[in-house]
Amino acid sequence: MNREEINEKKQKGDFLVAAKMLGINYGNARILWQRPNAKRYPQLETALVKIIESRERLIASETPPL
Repeated sequence: MNREEINEKKQKGDFLVAAKMLGINYGNARILWQRPNAKRYPQLETALVKIIESRERLIASETPPL
């Protein structure tokens, strides 16, 4: 998943969860996303992909009707 796909699929709270996964604060995660050449950028990108893919899997899974 590339940067454009992540930007299209990210939702409110994704950066907060990714920041917790990396042990950084929310503001740092937002700034890090704006700097693709940063040292920790690949880690943030990987965390966001995991979050998005997990959400999509959960939504796609069969859930019983209420």
